[in-house]
Amino acid sequence: MRPFVIRMGLFAFALAHLVLRTDAGAQANKPAPLFTQIPYPLICADSSFVAMASVAHPNQLIVIRIGSTGIEEPRTIPLGYDVYGMKCNYQRVELLVEGEKEDFFSRLPFTIREDSIERQKTIPINYSISQKGPTPVEIEDFHKIQSLPLGDWYVRIPAYPRANIAYQLHFVRTVERTRDEMKTRLVIDLLEETFDRKVNKIVPLVRVENSEGGE
Repeated sequence: MRPFVIRMGLFAFALAHLVLRTDAGAQANKPAPLFTQIPYPLICADSSFVAMASVAHPNQLIVIRIGSTGIEEPRTIPLGYDVYGMKCNYQRVELLVEGEKEDFFSRLPFTIREDSIERQKTIPINYSISQKGPTPVEIEDFHKIQSLPLGDWYVRIPAYPRANIAYQLHFVRTVERTRDEMKTRLVIDLLEETFDRKVNKIVPLVRVENSEGGE
């Protein structure tokens, strides 16, 4: 893949929407996390879904819809492209992609409905990767890879209205340092909880641990 961005992880929400909390929430039986390897996936959300895209092979899009009955099972869609950016809008996900042996980026849109996920045709962007000219707005408009801050925080998802139910993305990023090693951990969960913070359902999205240093 071309070194267009540093692959450190993505948080595709404005920091103004962060909701800090210190409670750990209830423990529950949880399935296996969807991502456990570096590099971290791209992630964004809209009112009816959470979407994640892998930036390493196998490249795939994972969509978790949130409907009238709550959080649905994840849907995995193979891509066949290298992924460099992502953005979410109402009922829509777009990826910034590059095909094999192509010298340009393309937009790859998906329509997210209650009963279907529709993949649209790619839309080429008039930009030569090898010539490295001025970056067009179509590329700048995508959320790129960013380094997540350390800490424990929540992001509310304004999902389908249900009585006394709220949806959150829970982020935990920690660093443990010793004389010989620095260990970084990232945990991201999708939560369904009541307004008094009782957790009904936990969907583990990311569990990644990275060690640097040592002998």
